[in-house]
Amino acid sequence: MTTIVTNAISRLDVKAPVAGLPEDLRCRVAVALNLSPGDVELDLREIHRDPRSVRCSGKAKRQRFFAKTLLADPYPVTVVVPWKEAFSTEGQWRAAEDQVETEWSTAQQLRFLLGENSIPRPLGKSLEAKTVVWEEVKADSVPDLVKRSRWIDPKGRTCAAGLLQAGAWLRQLHDKTVCGAETLGISAMLDAVRQVMAEHARTAFVEEAERALDSGRQRIPASTLTMPVSLNHGDFTLANLMWDESASRLWVIDFERPTHAGIWQDLATIIFSLRKQLLNPLVPRDIIAAMERAFWTGYGAIPRDLLVFIHTLVASQILFYYPNRLATRGERLGWFAGVGGSLYRSFLLPGMLSRCVEDLPASLSNCPL
Repeated sequence: MTTIVTNAISRLDVKAPVAGLPEDLRCRVAVALNLSPGDVELDLREIHRDPRSVRCSGKAKRQRFFAKTLLADPYPVTVVVPWKEAFSTEGQWRAAEDQVETEWSTAQQLRFLLGENSIPRPLGKSLEAKTVVWEEVKADSVPDLVKRSRWIDPKGRTCAAGLLQAGAWLRQLHDKTVCGAETLGISAMLDAVRQVMAEHARTAFVEEAERALDSGRQRIPASTLTMPVSLNHGDFTLANLMWDESASRLWVIDFERPTHAGIWQDLATIIFSLRKQLLNPLVPRDIIAAMERAFWTGYGAIPRDLLVFIHTLVASQILFYYPNRLATRGERLGWFAGVGGSLYRSFLLPGMLSRCVEDLPASLSNCPL
């Protein structure tokens, strides 16, 4: 077997990763699993490529797997927010080998710390092939469930059950990894966000985002917020949550950005991920409201000022980020997508944005404090 693995590595062109899909990808997964390439079957319709990585699923000796091969080296691990200058963190780039090791070791650590029934089992890794392989779980992605809920779960019970467990999982992670405290200056943070907005073209949506910041500042009487510093998932979005309805079990995936930081970062990320679902006119608002209430019930009490701060960031982020995103849709995705984005911006965007940010005080009153 050592000879097979060595020969597979020798065939890989690590300077031009995954140049010959799918055969090159098959070799990389085989190397990570210490198998022959002939033992690996890929689901050709389940291969997804972006500028940073290739992700695929398949079967190796009757074991279903999910694999990720890194394309970018160094690999970008910056927290994805529109005003990254305000929320910048150290270590925004990692060597691909270091990133593979980070994702592998984080999954192992959290399975030990939080139990094995919420994080897929790591099956193998290869630094040379820049590949990590996990056991594939039988579950649906939460965003897919949200999109289908209008027809199959109009009361949102399934999605809410998943978010209840998501809140409890995240609270357990934060509580078990506390390593200090962080004090945020409210005015300084919100001013930093406003400064990033000022560097872009001034529009009615930017003005709305600024008003959201001002409203939040007025509702937070304290000048500073002190909170625990814990291990953050780093990308705790709906896209990284999987729900197995038959077993009533939540799976959490994608540990590529773990970082020790104030707990507000994970909390703002998941609330933003929830609220932005309302930009889709086919997603009922009641379902997202039920999911948000369930998340906070699962997470448990936090100081009211921290909750207002999180909702202020989320509201201003949505108001600022998505109108600008739509304006550049044609440049990023082509003229046809640009036309669709222009129609959405003209006829739907104001109403959809209002759905995302309205009734924040009512939402806050439903959260445990």
